[in-house]
Amino acid sequence: MSPEPLSPSTFKWIVSVLTVAAALWALYDIIKLSKTRGKDANNPLVRDERFGYLIGIVIGAFTISGILRYHGVF
Repeated sequence: MSPEPLSPSTFKWIVSVLTVAAALWALYDIIKLSKTRGKDANNPLVRDERFGYLIGIVIGAFTISGILRYHGVF
């Protein structure tokens, strides 16, 4: 019996799938950000929404680039 419960390649793909699923939140944030285009930019709540969506998009972009580097794409 092996002391490792998963092989290294299986672990790599499980982590990748979970991370990509989490990075899909960036797509959700892009959709939500586009819905705030017609709202009043002077409203602090609207500015807070936009800031939160932008932060989500940036985190998603870093996540996707990290997964690509992890798999040796670039």
